[in-house]
Amino acid sequence: MTDARRQEEVALDVLYPSGFYSFQTPLTLDYVAALNGVPRGHRSADAPFTYLDLGCGDGFTIVCLAAIYPESRFVGVDFNPRHVEAGRALAAAGGLSNVELIEGGFEEWRSLGLPRRVDYVAMHGVYAWISEAARRAILDLVADRLAEGGLLYVSYNALPGWAAVAPLRQYFLDYTRGMGPDAVANVAATLAHLKELRAKGAEYFVRNPAASGFLDELAAKDIRYVAHEIYSPHWSPLPFSAVSSQMRGIGLSFAGSADLAKNFARSSVKSELYPLVAKERNRERAELYRDYANNTFFRRDVFVRRAEDAPREDPRRLLAAFPFGAKVPGPELARVLPLPTGPMPVEGQPFEGLRQALARGTRRLPEIAAADSALAGRFSVLDLAEALQVMSLGFQVAPFARSVAPVAADAEWPIAEWTIPLPLNRRLLAEPAGSDLFVLTVSPTAGTAIPVAPGDALVLLAVAEAGAADAADSAWEYAASRKAWLQRKGGGAITERGAHRAAFAEQKAALAGRLPKWAELGLIAPR
Repeated sequence: MTDARRQEEVALDVLYPSGFYSFQTPLTLDYVAALNGVPRGHRSADAPFTYLDLGCGDGFTIVCLAAIYPESRFVGVDFNPRHVEAGRALAAAGGLSNVELIEGGFEEWRSLGLPRRVDYVAMHGVYAWISEAARRAILDLVADRLAEGGLLYVSYNALPGWAAVAPLRQYFLDYTRGMGPDAVANVAATLAHLKELRAKGAEYFVRNPAASGFLDELAAKDIRYVAHEIYSPHWSPLPFSAVSSQMRGIGLSFAGSADLAKNFARSSVKSELYPLVAKERNRERAELYRDYANNTFFRRDVFVRRAEDAPREDPRRLLAAFPFGAKVPGPELARVLPLPTGPMPVEGQPFEGLRQALARGTRRLPEIAAADSALAGRFSVLDLAEALQVMSLGFQVAPFARSVAPVAADAEWPIAEWTIPLPLNRRLLAEPAGSDLFVLTVSPTAGTAIPVAPGDALVLLAVAEAGAADAADSAWEYAASRKAWLQRKGGGAITERGAHRAAFAEQKAALAGRLPKWAELGLIAPR
């Protein structure tokens, strides 16, 4: 079997792991555009839209988005029939009729029945893993279907980061040649072998510390992801300049980065390099500096269909259109943001005033200023907008898809009974996607996925399904059937029914402070 054929078979046989990619949500793309002075020109804020996901995998992201935006249309395309089957099954379980998954290749896009006009196109982990012919087909598709003012998200393996570690991929291909058909087992064996080489002082790792670090990253990832990364038959890391040039050729211009911190010089490069990036007015040259300053491995770019020389607006004014809120309870809001360039304090004013204003419900910037005369007396709306830009880098305070009123007065909480309004969330709590550390749910107000700890997810589901009186027994039956036990604080599964009841009661009581926020996020509703 040729290497190319072997790589194609892996792409079909090994399912890409489910995941929600928040970088490609409509809200994130609109916010990135606003941060870079690009107005929402393709639609009004509340209008329905059409969203196309190319290389959607099992469709997990767009199925979740379809639940968040039931008035809009979502279409995903993937060449793997097993991916498409899984996505359709999840959409059916969530009772969703506004999402469609299509099996097909990019080069046959004209025969796939795609929408005539789309407002968003997303390509996560696709563009650097396909043939030149497929890439050309995608460019033709986007040129033909993306609406004026529409936004394109494209993520890809980038240079210069991959230049130093590309030999590792070749080692995987060479070492596994002639092994059995189990690609996942072969990748695991190669990872172990490479670690042994490094431990014994292989000169490649001694002289190439980036490769050593990257090996650790691969070892920590889902093995199915690594198999897709290694065995893609058209793997080709790209410099930003090449991608930008290709997009410019179809009438798109660079809007910004879906990695929010990379839209600002201070939060994206170390202090010694900050002046070089900050003073550069040519955005493409600034991206060149940034990529080499950070040895970038992966980019998440946002492009917009508008004239490259179209004037940009003051981002602080554009942010006034977004409702902002907190995705965690007020006491959990961080005072220091962990950024790639180091911790960034967000203490004192106006940050404290903004935390108080957004601890419950959502508010737009003018509403924040109107509600707090002391804050407005010291800071203009533009000052507050600038502070919100900084706070959003921590992902706790963020723009919301919809305005949210604060929940009932604190004296009425915690509630004892609740429901799970979204059918998809009931499915995700019962059949979790995510990792051992969290269960993913979707928030129709925040416009994104919200991770919930497994123990908390069990309580949410049990109370919603069985009622508070019978929730502990319902949770026991669920945990026992799936070996999804509650965990002791010191570690270890709780596998005795009596101990489970006590732990369940403790877990439920600990949720009291989060219930109002989860109600605002639309995860629960009082029964």
